[in-house]
Amino acid sequence: KEGLLVLEAVDPKIHASFAPAEATKAYLLSEMGQPQEAIEAYHRAISLTVEKPLSQYLQAKSAALLAS
Repeated sequence: KEGLLVLEAVDPKIHASFAPAEATKAYLLSEMGQPQEAIEAYHRAISLTVEKPLSQYLQAKSAALLAS
C-alpha cells in the first residue's frame, strides 16, 4: 500500500504519461486484491507503451486478471 501512496504523490501530469508508473500501479493494485482497478491501470500503461514486447506482456497480465 505504501508503494501506491508514493506513486500517487507523483505529479499527475507526469504519472499519466509514463507507462512504467501505470504498470507499477497495476501490479500494486493487483497485489492488493483490486483486480478491476489493476486491469484499468494495465490498459492505461498499454496505451502509453510503444514497445511491442512490453505491450504484449502488459496485455497478458491484464488477461490473467480477467481470467481469475
